[in-house]
Amino acid sequence: MVRKITFSILFMALVLFSICIGQTKLKLDFGTVCSSINFDWSIAGDEQGKNPNILSELSYDDILSLGFYINLRYRVLQRCYFTLKIENAEHLKGKGSDIDYIEDNRLQPSYELNFESNKGCSQQLKSGVQFEMYKIRGNIVSIGSSYINSYHLFSMTSKNERSLDTWYSTREQGIDFNVKATIDFKEKVYINGSFIYDIVSYKAIGNWNLIPAFRHPISFMQESNGKNLTGIITIKSRISKDWFILLEGSFINKNIRKGTDEAYLSNGTTHITQFNGANGMSKSIKLGILANL
Repeated sequence: MVRKITFSILFMALVLFSICIGQTKLKLDFGTVCSSINFDWSIAGDEQGKNPNILSELSYDDILSLGFYINLRYRVLQRCYFTLKIENAEHLKGKGSDIDYIEDNRLQPSYELNFESNKGCSQQLKSGVQFEMYKIRGNIVSIGSSYINSYHLFSMTSKNERSLDTWYSTREQGIDFNVKATIDFKEKVYINGSFIYDIVSYKAIGNWNLIPAFRHPISFMQESNGKNLTGIITIKSRISKDWFILLEGSFINKNIRKGTDEAYLSNGTTHITQFNGANGMSKSIKLGILANL
């Protein structure tokens, strides 16, 4: 939260400075976002990634979320502008599984639970700089970089296991590098394509409330690093001089590398194993309004 406030204050200070020197051009788009998320992770039995190589595996499938987004862009030089993106969504429904194994390579399952994941949320803050390398009328190619801070909270409940009420949350912070291209069709319809590469640090915590051997409410913590690859297609249609309707589709592929999993036991000790990493895919659709102010 402190970093969010710090970057927001810095961003607004830069905006006010640019207004004072008369260089700012403001673009604002906002609207609704609907997403579908699939996400899974696993741990091994020990720090070397053995005994077995997959001890426990969690999968969250078809997590449907609905929320809102706001994008701001302030031009401070002829070809340079600052950007700010805020996105927040609530999870509406989903499912998942928790499976433990005795042998390597997912052999001999010792425990299996299917659960619902119909609570939780997704949040993202991005603040950065974009530079237009090529511009002829409405046809633009730009490159940029942003600071990223994203948060996900996944829930676990079950009709068959009434006492199950637990959660798993992730925090990713890092930097992205992007390339964006916009094609102008007679100044009425614009098609924008973006490719984004993120480098992030990953930190997750969870509460396994059914297992008395763990401490609560934080039973374990995982730390690692990873990357995200994002592809975006945006269509903007002009409805007046400075107003547009916006439709956007995006696809994100998440890959978090091996790291550490530190479990906190109720007897006061800790147990460290290998975090095998996490993988995820999400698809989203945005519908919004864009204004030149």
